[in-house]
Parts: sequence; structure tokens; C-alpha cells
Amino acid sequence: MKRKIALIALLALLMTTFAFADGTKETWTPSGGEKTVTDAIGRSITVPASPKAIYPLDEVTQLYLYAIAPEKMVGLAKEFSDEAEVYFPKSFTTLPEMGSWSIKENDLDVDKIIASKAEIAFLIGEPEDSKGNLTKRLDELQSIIRMPVIYVDGNLGNIPNTMTFLAEVLDMPEKGKELHDWAYEAITTAYSSRAAEVEDTKTVYFSDDDDPNEPVASDSYGSLVLDLVGAANAVPYGFKGEASVNQIAEWNPTFILLSDEDAYEEVTTDPKWQSVPAVKENRVILAPDTPYSFVGEPYSINRLPGIYYLGAKLYPELWPQDLITKTDEFFRVFYNVILMDQEAKAILNPDENIK
Repeated sequence: MKRKIALIALLALLMTTFAFADGTKETWTPSGGEKTVTDAIGRSITVPASPKAIYPLDEVTQLYLYAIAPEKMVGLAKEFSDEAEVYFPKSFTTLPEMGSWSIKENDLDVDKIIASKAEIAFLIGEPEDSKGNLTKRLDELQSIIRMPVIYVDGNLGNIPNTMTFLAEVLDMPEKGKELHDWAYEAITTAYSSRAAEVEDTKTVYFSDDDDPNEPVASDSYGSLVLDLVGAANAVPYGFKGEASVNQIAEWNPTFILLSDEDAYEEVTTDPKWQSVPAVKENRVILAPDTPYSFVGEPYSINRLPGIYYLGAKLYPELWPQDLITKTDEFFRVFYNVILMDQEAKAILNPDENIK
């Protein structure tokens, strides 16, 4: 979806009044004017021209906003795990947790969010899955938390445009360009490699769970990284529930892709899995998960380095890029972390850490 940001020149002292669902009114004075943005589901929303305080409505959004404007964030949707928090500054990981929101569940601490004085709340998701009453629900949410709520496209292949959109909304052009350019290179590299002549398309059984019998189906949001690198998901479209070892053997995937160490240990050590040719022939991949999975949840920016990683694992002849270099780059650009090469190597080889 094309996004337009129309800048509206307003006097600095112009007072804007919002009416909320409970009948109260909130009046605020934008310090540098306003602008109108059109979000991913076509809602026109008025926001400050250069926002200073923002809030992520879920963990996916939290990582996007951290990448572009951590200094503007007033709270966390979800606390960092002990393993993840060592890669982020304490000033960020100790921000107050205020809860998350989705169509299915809501644990927002509304009083805390209002008291935080955030000027915009963001929710990043997949517009294709957002039919029905999402517009109504988000408008209601705006009334409850008393600030604009912007819905942004979170499709993996659209991350470059998403970063450009966030940069325009947040008035962060330089950082936005850096994020856009890195993501654009990763996505376009995937498309060009996928378009190359490949003798046989690799099929992949992917489980993003600590139970390896819980697969990611072909029509799942989690399968997008496979699609991008030109692999075929071995799990049929619409498949629900657990997949037995016998069923996986019948699907006969070229590779088994796992995102959890416990699942990897079970698959590689339990004799029953030897009936699956990919297991018997040592074609089992444990994807990196530091500080977040390269291929799995939370289905945010963390999957960008997974494009290079998975491409190199499945089609090494088409993906000659140095994975250590690409991992170093990603951590620097998106997580603001400088890795030593040996750290990047350890991150890229999690199976070696559990042997």
C-alpha cells in the first residue's frame, strides 16, 4: 500500500481537542505543528510533526521502534528475556512495561500509558490478515488510551517501506534511510536469488516451537521467510495441529528447520526421528536465536538476517555473502550493537553451543 504523509502547516499555539469514548476531552498544544498520515489500513490520522514520545502496542512493534527511535520510547509492551536484555542498553530494558494489545487479547495498563504522555501508539502487523472490524477497534483504542494509534504494515518483504514510513512519521530521516537501505538490500537479494535458475526447489519442514511436532504451515505468517528465499514449505496449506513423525517422513522435506534448542535435541537424538530422511542424513538446521530468532517469533525485524542465513543454508551457490559480515552489519544498524567476529560466529552456530 502506498503511504502518503501530508504536512499541514499550523501555528505552534493552535490548540487541538480530542473527544474520547468516556465523554472526556483532552487538549494539547503541538510544539512544532502537525501532519496527517495515512496508515496501512487507510485511516487518516493527525499526529505531531516531530513526535517526542511513542509507545509500541506489542513486542513486534517494540523491536521496530527500538531500531529507529529508542530515545522516543516511553515504555515496553513486553519485558526482555534474560538472554535478550544483555544486547540492549539498561536505559531501554528498564523502561516500564505497560502491556500489549491485539485483536484477540489486551493487557494494556491504560492508566500508565496515559500518564506516560506518549503522543502516538504504534501497532505493526499484516494488513492482509486485518479485515473486518480492525478500523473500528483501533479507533476505539485511540479513545481509550487518548492518543493516535497508527497501524503499520509488518509484512517481512515490505520492511524497507515500513522503515521509510516510520522515519517520516517520527521525523527520523537519516536513521530511517540507513534501516531502509539495509533491509532493501536483503529483500532484493532474496528476490534476485530466487529468480535465478535452480535445479530443484528445497522443501523445508519448519517448527517454531519447543515441540518439533508443531509445524509452521504454508499459509502461516511464519512461513514468509521460506517464501522469500525460494524454499517450499513441506507442510501443506491449511494444515492444523501436530504432525506425527510418520507424517513428516511422508512429506520427506529436504531440510528440517527448528528455532528451539529443545526441539533440536529431540529431533537429533530421539531414534524415532531417524525415519525422516532429512534427520538420518543430518539435514537438520537449528536457526540462530540471539537475541531473537532469525526465522521465528516475534516475526519482526529479527528475521532480516535470517534471509541471508537461510538462503546460505539452502542455496549456498546463490548466496555467497559472508554471514559473519551480514550479522555484524545487522546488529550494528538495527540493534545498535557492535559484535566481535567471534561473537557473530557463535550466534550463527547455535548447534555447536549445545553439543
